[in-house]
Amino acid sequence: MHAAGHEYLELQLGISGGMRCFSCLRPNVESEPEHQNARMRAVEDELFSGAGVDKKQGASAHPAGSFVNPVDICGVSVSFLRTFVQENNLSLTNMTTAEVCSELIKAHTASEKISYVELLQRRGKTACVGEAIRFVSHAWACKFLSVVETIVQKCKDEGLDECACFVWFDIFSVNQHSGIENFEHWTKSFQFAIHKIGKAWIIFIPYLPIWLERAWCLYELYAMVEGHVDFEILLPSAEEDEFVQFLIGGGKVEDAISKI
Repeated sequence: MHAAGHEYLELQLGISGGMRCFSCLRPNVESEPEHQNARMRAVEDELFSGAGVDKKQGASAHPAGSFVNPVDICGVSVSFLRTFVQENNLSLTNMTTAEVCSELIKAHTASEKISYVELLQRRGKTACVGEAIRFVSHAWACKFLSVVETIVQKCKDEGLDECACFVWFDIFSVNQHSGIENFEHWTKSFQFAIHKIGKAWIIFIPYLPIWLERAWCLYELYAMVEGHVDFEILLPSAEEDEFVQFLIGGGKVEDAISKI
């Protein structure tokens, strides 16, 4: 992006450092983190007590998929995402995340009816799996390759090791063959999982995103705010340039969002 574009964005949006990432702004209230942590501890206590589990033993003392922790916080490495794209020739397609989930993820895990993360673990590919340090939120109608490329670019920008950067990416982390038996319990577990991960990347494709039109994506945002999770908005490089032109041409973000 040209320097003039950066300067224009800083004037319009009050940010610096370019368009690839917007950090969320939070109220400067000293008691807020303590309050949020206390609330999340209460949610955790409720999850354990509801399952009749001794919290001192922890979820690790119970089998995977137990009622106390229906939302696993295990993720896949960014390096694995690169490999997944290469092995499935996704760089040559325009498949959306929904299509990748339906045609690849579900197909690969159909016989065992488990999550892709569990499949990798059972096949001994444990280096590809680890506790997530970033939660990835995006609309499934987005092109899967663009989502992965945005994540890879973010790792480069931050100097993160792709082999050690594990991301919670729903089609891999969630069992795509099982339904939700207790929605209230599941949503509380989901909120707690996001809180435990602590940081999230929201991917906007296109720059005036369909993400804002998806009820579940908005629920994820709600869970981030409730869990006091720091989140950043990421755009692919091509979307950055289009967004700059949109603003330079007189476009206003608030006007576009108000039409959603």
